[in-house]
Amino acid sequence: MVGLVLPVVAVLFVLGLAAAALGSRLKHPAAVAVNLLLIGFLFYLLNAGGAEPGDSAGNGNPGLLLWIPLLVLGLLLPVQLHFTNGLLMRLGPAPLAAVLLGLAAHQAAGFEIQRIRYRVLREEMLEVMARPDTEPNRRAAEDMLGGLDSIRMSSHFFHMNTYLLFVGWVVIAVIVLRLARELRERKDRTEKA
Repeated sequence: MVGLVLPVVAVLFVLGLAAAALGSRLKHPAAVAVNLLLIGFLFYLLNAGGAEPGDSAGNGNPGLLLWIPLLVLGLLLPVQLHFTNGLLMRLGPAPLAAVLLGLAAHQAAGFEIQRIRYRVLREEMLEVMARPDTEPNRRAAEDMLGGLDSIRMSSHFFHMNTYLLFVGWVVIAVIVLRLARELRERKDRTEKA
């Protein structure tokens, strides 16, 4: 637990410094890149915080504390992307729809990868539970499949695939909002004419 307190404080400190330094420039593309890097770093910390089978997991998952800055940065990212005058905002409705379809395909592939990873993990747990020295192995296996509060599941939920899925969902939300705004503006123009 003490080992994760320092990274949490460091991430929050860096986040505060970045927000203070950037101020109204949070809409700048460099600020979006910094936010994406910070989110990636949090995913890395959460992945690295997972305990291996047979290691002591301690009491609960201290990595859950990193969800607070991850949530803040995750909520800030769509706002940044929406107000940034980058390529995403300069595209017309047809190219945006094509990007949206590509992102939907990426999400489907990413979820399939997650499903395969979970199936492999589950098979490993069934093997562990079938061993003769069952009681310690059974407790470890049940702990590994315990959900988000299990430290052993951190490495399953936080890795490059889930990072890309996370960013993909944010971009999908921004594109849907952009298309909805475009349709609303088009409807307003036709009603005025």
